[in-house]
Formats: sequence, structure tokens, C-alpha cells
Amino acid sequence: MLTPNEQQTYTEWGLVKIKALIPPQVVDPIRELVMERLRRREFWGSEGWIAPTDADGQKRLNTTIKEISRNTKSLRSILTDRVLDYARELVSGDEIELSSPIAQFLFTAPRSYVMNHDGQWDGEWEVPRSIWHLDMPRSAAMGAPGPEMFTFVNKVEPKGGGTLVLAGSHHLLNDVEYLSSKNVKRRLKRHTYFRELTGKGVDDRSRFMEEVGNIDNVPVKVVELTGDPGDVYFVDLRLLHSLGANTSDQPRMMIAQRMPKKEAFKTWMAMVGGKGREVTQESEGKF
Repeated sequence: MLTPNEQQTYTEWGLVKIKALIPPQVVDPIRELVMERLRRREFWGSEGWIAPTDADGQKRLNTTIKEISRNTKSLRSILTDRVLDYARELVSGDEIELSSPIAQFLFTAPRSYVMNHDGQWDGEWEVPRSIWHLDMPRSAAMGAPGPEMFTFVNKVEPKGGGTLVLAGSHHLLNDVEYLSSKNVKRRLKRHTYFRELTGKGVDDRSRFMEEVGNIDNVPVKVVELTGDPGDVYFVDLRLLHSLGANTSDQPRMMIAQRMPKKEAFKTWMAMVGGKGREVTQESEGKF
């Protein structure tokens, strides 16, 4: 299972990549399901991607992605026994909860960005300034909540729309009673690094991926999740993450699944009266 180096990487940076964890016989039918839906709705042809040309086309694409996302029975085959075993190992053998949405489908069309980029996207890729968020609140009562799994349905290359995470940020603000995603970001903006990451004053944004920064004496670095079909990242649920532009000619197709410890999940639900899922663009399954 996990090697000592993999366990150390997860502990130190909050994420670890396991290559080829999910076999092709599981991933390939899911990819074919997605491509069949895209072909049926005329978004994929003999020469590849066919972009929507107007608002009605974009609406039709959004509907298609929602239909794929609702096909939970087919998508959840990605949650193999080996995947679940790795997740349990990361929480020292504790029981885990597959929290909703189950096998969440993430999609970014070729040569696109899922959000306006400071008002208007110019087609260039850079480390995002906005949409940094958490899928669970911060709370000392929950402790280390466990991992979220991200896997690839097709090959996702650098600048190809892969999720970006702020590695190391799981070490921050763990002594609080309760902080929502919004309030975590508000507190972190007291620190120069986070203000620069989320602000408009830094032109050379490549440094966030090339250099190790510092927030309150904690080393942090932006990491782009890229890989081949069946590769898996396990990401500490306390890591801030965001959405990236897809500058490639291939759709970014990933699946995510939150796997908190059962006790952490129960604590979360008790705190917020069963309304714990913070609504974000990505957690809604739109992208």
C-alpha cells in the first residue's frame, strides 16, 4: 500500500499521487460513456471537440454535463476496493464516509475557463486568483477529516484544466472552533502570500507553482493536478483548491469523491444541522 515516502508527502503537503491505481477496465467504459454523450449532442466529431457557438449551445452543453453527473451508477465504479483501502489507510484504518455528491464528475471544455477571469478571460493560462475554496469548514473538533480523491477519466496535461491545490494549507487555522470556507480566506488575507495569490498586484504568477511560499511560518505551494486515466490524487480535505483554465484541445474530465472519516463527518453534520456542504461552483458538479 502506501510507501513511507508517500505517507510523509501526504502528511507534509496534504496530497499524494498514486499512479495507475484504477485499472483501464474501470476507467475506459466511463470515458466512453462521456464521449458517447458528447457525440450524441454534437459536441464531438471526427476531428474532435466542437465548441458551442451560442448561448443555446452552451446551455445544451451544461445540460449534457449534468446528465453525465447524474449517472451515478456508472460513475461510482471508479470507487474500487483499492481506492477505498488507500483512503482508509490515510486515516489509520478508521471508517470513512462517502459524502455527497457521489463520484462527482468534473468537466472543463477545451480552450475554455469555467469562470470569467477578472471579468474577461484572454485565453492565456495562469495560476487563478479567484475561486479558492474549501469543501469542508475548519474545526478543531473534527481534527484531520480525511482525504478527497481526484482521478482522471482522460489524460489531463499541465494547463489542461486540472484542479489546483494550495499544498501545505492543511496545516493552517486548525485550532478554531468553526470557520467557513469564506472566513478561512478572510483570515488568510492577513498574510502577504495569500493576498498576492488572490489579488491583482502580481503579474508573474508562475512563481506560486515554482517556489515554496510561506503563510504564518507554514510552507505552501500551488500544485496542479495532472495525470493519466486511472491515476489518483488523495488530497487532505483541509487544502484550499481552485479551478484552472483548459488551454488544451482535449476536455478535462475528472472525478472527485470526498472521503472524510465517519466521526469527522458526524461532527460536521452536528455543527451545521445537516447543511454542511458549502456551495461552490465545483462542488455543485457543474465543472
